[in-house]
Amino acid sequence: MLRWTGEIIKRCRDSTPLGLVKGSNTHQITGHADILANMGVCCMVFHTGDFLHRSTLEEVRRARHYVREIKQRGYNLLLYGIGPSNFVKFSNADGFITQSHYVSAFYGKEYKNGKWVQHDKGDISLIMKNLVRIDLKARQIKNNGGLKKWVEVSDGTESPMRQDTHKMAVAVPQIGQ
Repeated sequence: MLRWTGEIIKRCRDSTPLGLVKGSNTHQITGHADILANMGVCCMVFHTGDFLHRSTLEEVRRARHYVREIKQRGYNLLLYGIGPSNFVKFSNADGFITQSHYVSAFYGKEYKNGKWVQHDKGDISLIMKNLVRIDLKARQIKNNGGLKKWVEVSDGTESPMRQDTHKMAVAVPQIGQ
């Protein structure tokens, strides 16, 4: 992973790669983040999905610990693989990257009043309803003092981690892909 990140930095000098933080314990996680920072990576991404998917209190606690350790080092941090029901548990992150609005709509689920409600089938309007409601949830967390910086990555037009940006990071697949 580090070698590939170095290659991206070397070959794509005008790019700003995001550093995917990996590891199996605190020492590996923080060490990996430090190496990425020394390579010039200014924004880290940590995949919380595996921890949250297992849904044990210990796994959630471990993910929160790793996020706290990365943030204490002063790095900008985006969390990937996190749905809106877990946003508040990780409000110390700088932003979230999610496709919950899209994937859940594909399976006919609507995000309503903080819960997923099953419908007979999903459609494009359900995707947009979910996106708006998830964005509202993230904005509420921001207004309560969490999520200091947000980035827009849906169409690639904004620079990652622009200091004046206040949007939720949402990967929006193109219809038909």
